[in-house]
Amino acid sequence: MYLLHNGQRKKSDEFMLHPQNRSFLYGDGFFDTLRVENWEIPWLDLHFERWEKSCQAMGISSPFSKDEWRNQIFSLITQPFARVRSQLWSGNGYQYGYRGEVETLIQVFPWEKKENKPLKGGFLTNERLPKGTYQWMKSNSAFFYSLVEKKALDFGWTEGILLNEAKELVEGCHSALFWKRDGKWWTHPNGLDGIWSTAKEASLRHGTPLGERVWEGKITIGEITQVSEWAMGNAMIPWLPFQLMEEIDFSAFF
Repeated sequence: MYLLHNGQRKKSDEFMLHPQNRSFLYGDGFFDTLRVENWEIPWLDLHFERWEKSCQAMGISSPFSKDEWRNQIFSLITQPFARVRSQLWSGNGYQYGYRGEVETLIQVFPWEKKENKPLKGGFLTNERLPKGTYQWMKSNSAFFYSLVEKKALDFGWTEGILLNEAKELVEGCHSALFWKRDGKWWTHPNGLDGIWSTAKEASLRHGTPLGERVWEGKITIGEITQVSEWAMGNAMIPWLPFQLMEEIDFSAFF
């Protein structure tokens, strides 16, 4: 398998990470996932917008333009359906205050499109989304999400909903969260809690798969009985019904 490291084409076994790499030591970097469907990448402009927002949060400039980024990605695509992982991180700069040169990595993996079953899950009551606008794109934030994912799986769920400090429903472990209330679809304001979601932005601009408009709004744990439908979406699965488990004891939230 080939990949692009700093724009250079390499075999996967030729890629090496220095032990003094700052991202390896401190998680100083970010990644984005894109899907290839029928040789095209949906929402490519929105993905690059997220890429630039992540760079800005890190205090750096993107090392390439949108066209350069696109050309790099498509140079690796050899099949009509695939999953792309595009990453950026700080280089060899283990000393405090020194980042070194940023590095980039683009990888393409096989992806077999299948019929997706509805998700099911509930609230992760003992977890709160970390505050701040930087945590969400740092590579080590994956550690936080892997922990909450394990808790959801321990309950037998396929997803778990994260809350912020105000007990507002913000997102799932892997996906943006949507809910239907008063006949309208809603989602938590994009980027408000430090999470800028490409799938969420796509729904806000283009609506649901059925053409219904999506609005930005907030919902607390005490307002869930007003919701008639739930859905989640991410870069690989744009929109999927979500079933909130009825056996949850909500008394602990009030």
